[in-house]
Amino acid sequence: MKKLICTLLVSLLLITSVSPAFAISKSTNAISALSASVTSNEFPNAYIKQRFVANPKSLESFSLLKDGKNVGYVTATAYVEETYEILNSKPMITSSRLLSKKEVKTIGEQNFSDINSAMSSFSTTKHKHKVRGKFSMTFTVKKYSNQYKLQLINNWDINGFWNSGSNGPAAGPDYMGFAWGGGFDYDNYDADTENSENYHSTPDVADISPNGGIAWSFDDLQWGSHTNIWVKNSSCWTTIGKNTLTGKGNTTSVVGEYIHTWKDVQGSLSFSTSGDIGINYSIKDKKWSLKLSISGIPY
Repeated sequence: MKKLICTLLVSLLLITSVSPAFAISKSTNAISALSASVTSNEFPNAYIKQRFVANPKSLESFSLLKDGKNVGYVTATAYVEETYEILNSKPMITSSRLLSKKEVKTIGEQNFSDINSAMSSFSTTKHKHKVRGKFSMTFTVKKYSNQYKLQLINNWDINGFWNSGSNGPAAGPDYMGFAWGGGFDYDNYDADTENSENYHSTPDVADISPNGGIAWSFDDLQWGSHTNIWVKNSSCWTTIGKNTLTGKGNTTSVVGEYIHTWKDVQGSLSFSTSGDIGINYSIKDKKWSLKLSISGIPY
């Protein structure tokens, strides 16, 4: 199944206007001139509100990272529309997409926030349903000597729907994680999910590459004894570094990425460490991704 609504933040600061992607440079940076971007390969024209903060004096309360130098953080909010159809008396997700600016303005941004109202019309007697909401996530980077600590925080807001106990849509794993260039190696890592009953669990590591990236997988819809239970919060972090910088003044990018799927088949992952750095998913349909990238990291 897949979530109806989600809010995505990523860490590094500066409020920007909404656009499919953004690039902001700051020359007054102790590390280098940093820039950031937020993109969706599947929906390049998606309307995304975003904020980028480089070298903040302090991190906002959502950060789990307490020590080290604050490199920056990025936040982004995308607008999601999912379509459900009743198949064999069960609601099954048949499409999920990130909406364009024109679509969002036509619908009205205010109509994406009232979740309970959006869900109230759902019934198994109606053949097709469209549900609209927001997806958010936060990507934070901190520096310790020649190491960087990366953190990603995601929040799904779907209150008032699956708690009704109806049969859920088709299951499919979601993925979260990191990719990086520059030949950094990971040191340690961890991840966590919190479901709608406030139960925490550790998601599975889906793939890991010593000099490329790490990703976790989890089902965003879980099954309880009487009601459906969804993952409302997820987070992950890792530390990357090297003993001696070898880039001769060159820089690379670090990426936090979330992949949302609604296909009951698990694909394979790989990591791109140069060019378009990110997490690659082998199944091309029935998924979308949001990628937050911070560039200007010396390696």
